[in-house]
Amino acid sequence: MKRAGDLLSIFFDEYTGRNARSISKVFTSWAAVAREQRIPAAVDHTQIVELERNIVLIEADHPGWIQILQTKQQEILESFRRRFPELTINGVSFRLSKGAIQAREDGVVDAFGASKTRVAYVSEMPPAPPDDVLSKIENSDAFKKLVSNFKEGNK
Repeated sequence: MKRAGDLLSIFFDEYTGRNARSISKVFTSWAAVAREQRIPAAVDHTQIVELERNIVLIEADHPGWIQILQTKQQEILESFRRRFPELTINGVSFRLSKGAIQAREDGVVDAFGASKTRVAYVSEMPPAPPDDVLSKIENSDAFKKLVSNFKEGNK
């Protein structure tokens, strides 16, 4: 029995023709990539905002962080390529953020010195619905029609 998240990933994988799960992991992998490149402090001042045309766009709250990231640009790109070979990431680009970067954990302060609330991670989300609920969704006429319409539209 598949979970709702698995069903949605399959749906979006078929819809976009890309690996939706990998795409979403690109956004959550930034902290690991920054640690790997020995710039863990960058996580508090930067965030991935877009993956468009196989280019990862990273925003920074200060031009100094963009300069630091530019010195590591090739290594950051290689980290993404190693982690997500199925996405064919061709580049990493940087831009200055128009606002504050969201804090990643308790006690982190944004660029303007304001305390931020903690971001909920997937592991903190409520448990998945029981299998009987998912089974009802999978076997419902509405879901079957949605999948059928989707497959027909992609022929």
